[in-house]
Amino acid sequence: MKYVFFKGSRQIVHAQSLWLFTLLMAVLVTTVLIAVPFAIAAGTVTNCADYSGAGGLEEALTTGGKITFACEGNIIVAPEISISTNTVIDATDRNVTLSGGNINRVIRVESFATLDLINIKISNGFHSTWGGGIYILEGSTVTLSNSTVSGNKADWGGGIFNRGTVTLTNSTVSGNEASELGGGIYNAFNTLNLTNSTVSGNTGDGIANRSGATATLTNSTVFGNTQNGDGGGIYNDYDGTVTLINTTVSGNEGNGWGGGVMNFATVIFSNSTVYGNKAGGSGGGIANVYSGTVTMTNSIIADNTEVNINAGDCVGTITSNGHNLDSDGTCNLTKPNDLPSTDPLLGEFTDDGSPGRGHLPLLEDSPAIDNGDDAACLPTDQLENFRVDGDGDGVIVCDIGAIEFLPAYIEVQIDIKPGSYPNSINLKSKGKVPVAILTTGDFDAYYVDPVSCEFAGAYPIRWHIKDVNQDGDHDILFHFMTQELELNKDSTEATIECETFEGTQIVGTDSVNIVPKNMTGTKKFKN
Repeated sequence: MKYVFFKGSRQIVHAQSLWLFTLLMAVLVTTVLIAVPFAIAAGTVTNCADYSGAGGLEEALTTGGKITFACEGNIIVAPEISISTNTVIDATDRNVTLSGGNINRVIRVESFATLDLINIKISNGFHSTWGGGIYILEGSTVTLSNSTVSGNKADWGGGIFNRGTVTLTNSTVSGNEASELGGGIYNAFNTLNLTNSTVSGNTGDGIANRSGATATLTNSTVFGNTQNGDGGGIYNDYDGTVTLINTTVSGNEGNGWGGGVMNFATVIFSNSTVYGNKAGGSGGGIANVYSGTVTMTNSIIADNTEVNINAGDCVGTITSNGHNLDSDGTCNLTKPNDLPSTDPLLGEFTDDGSPGRGHLPLLEDSPAIDNGDDAACLPTDQLENFRVDGDGDGVIVCDIGAIEFLPAYIEVQIDIKPGSYPNSINLKSKGKVPVAILTTGDFDAYYVDPVSCEFAGAYPIRWHIKDVNQDGDHDILFHFMTQELELNKDSTEATIECETFEGTQIVGTDSVNIVPKNMTGTKKFKN
């Protein structure tokens, strides 16, 4: 982050006119204070037991602005909250639920208003038509961060009905219900963005995208949603566009067509996985009908079923941009680098409960490993793991599907005693040995968990981020006590072992030169 500081200027006023300047400024300030209201004040909720009581949320909402909480609990709102000014509701470090009590909608966002929800749960809202949890009108902007929308009901958009712009980050929409469409989210006319988020267990499909709307899902999971008609996971029609990037669509079921995705308009898949969905009609994975367009790159469509024939990854025309895989040959994969009728060898669906983490890992012998198109891949996968050399041929190529296969460990580049050669170590010394893990084109040292590291049997006494080799990238530099190293006079190399914050093992090795106390054998080089 860069900070820019500006130097203020100073006007010198002639002494003879200073009294006039002072008088004019006083009049001006008085006029401004009368004519212009103060900025919207922030409020703090101190009473989470009574929405309308003293210190309650209703009172804090009267002025808009940023609202925080000095209490926790399940706040039953009645009537629905109406947001007409720019408002932030922030329950960071608090456990706060806003509930409709299964009687009324929870939040209505009026046109051209802005609402930010942070660490908030929206639950048990009800509306007879649109948006049981949140109803977003045209021109408004809503963001949900680290939030949950669950257990809400409506005819259309059980969890969220959006006509404005809504962005969900690290959030979950689950267990909502729509009697028509959009059990989780109904997106119409405008924009929906999901990043690192989950849409799961909703009835009336997971996401309905319609009427020229645009929905983009990145590093996200659509899992276990159901629909009595078409489109268990995602339903897209009326000129809508859905883009899935590093996203898993799995375990969804529709009694009609398109258990995973039902499309009448435009759907784009990039490094995504559509697996294990079921349709009562055709297209267990994807159903593309009428004039719809489905385009896919680096994606897996596998083991989806139609109830009657126990097959059916795809039905309708699918356009492959290459490097795709299907398991039954129904997806029209005709590019030379496609893998039609191929078992992707995926593991069981895995979800640690964090938003966007539900996925199907590649097994060690999966044909998807290192078979993607690097030009079309993001640098990281759905779990934000960097691309690695998965097949051990020394070349890093991204994998097909939402998840990058990670070998038992990743080899990283290290530098023992940076700037020195031949890395001489006197084991009798009471000093310290510096060891750097370097950032390279395929590995970012920033993701190393420093407390997990062990170098030649010793643990670091300190570490810091530094550009060790002056290549413009930040490395991580450790220091180890020399006398704690498990080396001997015959050692010629030493190894550091660590884990990333995601739990992936990394290993790096460099040469060492063990010397007696009265020898250094070290030459200094400038980086």
